[in-house]
Amino acid sequence: MARCFRVPSPATSPRGGARRMGWATRWLAVLLALALLAPAAAPAQAGPGRDDAVPTTLADTPNSAFSGEEAFRHVSYLADHVGSRPAGSDKEAEAAAYLAAELTRYGLQTEIQPFSIQLYEERAARVTPLDPAGPPIETSAFIYSGAGTVDAELVDAGLGRPTEWAPGALAGRVALLERGELTFAEKIANVTEAGAVAAIVFNQSDRGFTGTLRNISNIPAVTLGRSDGEALREQLARGPVRVEVAVDASVVTRQSRNVIGRLPGSRPGTVVVGGHFDSVPAGPGANDNGSGTATVLELARVFSQRQYPYTLVFVAFGSEEIGLRGSRHFVEALSDAERQEIKAMINLDMVGVGDEEHLVGTTELVDLAREVADAMPLQGYRASGGGAGASSDHDSFQRVGIPILFIYRESDPNYHSPRDLAEYVDPANLALAGQLATGVLARLAAEER
Repeated sequence: MARCFRVPSPATSPRGGARRMGWATRWLAVLLALALLAPAAAPAQAGPGRDDAVPTTLADTPNSAFSGEEAFRHVSYLADHVGSRPAGSDKEAEAAAYLAAELTRYGLQTEIQPFSIQLYEERAARVTPLDPAGPPIETSAFIYSGAGTVDAELVDAGLGRPTEWAPGALAGRVALLERGELTFAEKIANVTEAGAVAAIVFNQSDRGFTGTLRNISNIPAVTLGRSDGEALREQLARGPVRVEVAVDASVVTRQSRNVIGRLPGSRPGTVVVGGHFDSVPAGPGANDNGSGTATVLELARVFSQRQYPYTLVFVAFGSEEIGLRGSRHFVEALSDAERQEIKAMINLDMVGVGDEEHLVGTTELVDLAREVADAMPLQGYRASGGGAGASSDHDSFQRVGIPILFIYRESDPNYHSPRDLAEYVDPANLALAGQLATGVLARLAAEER
C-alpha cells in the first residue's frame, strides 16, 4: 500500500548506502537530536512562510521539555486514585474521562470513541478432589472458559499435544495439562477434540495465573499453581483420581472506549502515538499500562506547545488486555485514505519498570530509534527491526501495513498482580521513553524535508 512513509528495502536504505540523505537534512536531524536533551529555546514567532520551517521549532517553549515527574503524576492518578481499570468497567470509563479532560486542557481536539465488547464475567471457579477426597482448590477460569460443573475421572494429558494420549483416553474425562509450548487455546482445543469434558492447566511456578482462550470453549477450563497441579499428577501416579471442576461465568456486552487527541499538522501525513489505559482486574495497573498512558499524555502536552509538520494523533486505547480490542477498533474505523496517511505508529507499553529498554518494530523506525538512543546516549538497550509480536496495540497497525515502533522495558516482577503499584514506577524511566519517542518524531519530521 502506498503511503507517505515507506519502509525501504536494504538496497534503498540509508544504511545500505544506495540512498543518502542530503547533508543539510542530516545536520538538521543531528541538531534536532541535540535539542531533545537541551533546555528549550525561546518561543518562535508564527508568521507567513513558516510552514516549511516546522522541524526547527520542535523545542521552542520553556515548558515544552518532557517531564518524567509530570508523567508520573498521571501514573499516580490512574493507579492510586482510579485503581484497577478492567475492560468495559466503570473504572475504565472513569479513567477515560480523566484522560479526555487532560488532553482537552492541553488544547487538543479530543474525542472519546466508544465501542462494544463481549466481556467474560467469572463469578466463581473451583476444583474439588472427590476421590481421594480433599478440600476445594483455589483456581481461576480461563477467559472464555465454558461454564458448567463436571464430575469425572482425571487423566494426565501432558502439554496438550495429541500425541501424548492414546485414542479415546480423554473421552468423558478431565484433562490435566501442564503450561508451556502450546497456547492455552490450542491445548484446550486439542483435549476437547479428544473428548475431554473439562481441562485443568497448571503453571510452571506456584503463582496462580489466568489467560484467554480468545473464543468461548465448549468445556470448563481452569488454572492452578504448579504445586497444586503436581499434587494431582502425583495422586494419578498412585491410582485413579476423580475431581469436580465448576465454572460459573457468562459473556455479557459492555461498552469500552478509546480516548483520542489530535494536533493538526501543516502538511499531509499523520503519526499515531498510543498506549492502552485499561488494566487487568488483579491490580491497579501502574506500569501496565499507566506508565505508557502517562507517557502518551505527557508527549501530547509537550507537542501541544511545539510546531510539527504532520498531524499527531495521541490515543489511549481501551480493552487491550482482552485482545487489543481498542486499537483494532481504532484501525477498523479508519478509511482507506486515513490509513494511507499514517506514516508511523509509536506504541508505549510498560515503560516505567525494568532495567532494559527495548525498541522493536519496522526496520527503518527501529533504525531511527537507535540513532536517538545512541545520541542520548542510552546505555544497555536492545533494538530489533523486522516487525514486532502481537503482544500489544502496535499489532493492530502492523497487520494493515502501517510502520510501527514498540517501546517497552523488561522485566516487571509485579506484572499483572496487585503489586503493580505507582511506587515501583521510576519517573526517570518515563522520561527516557518520552525522549526516545520525541527523538523519533523529530527524525520523522526531518527525513522527508
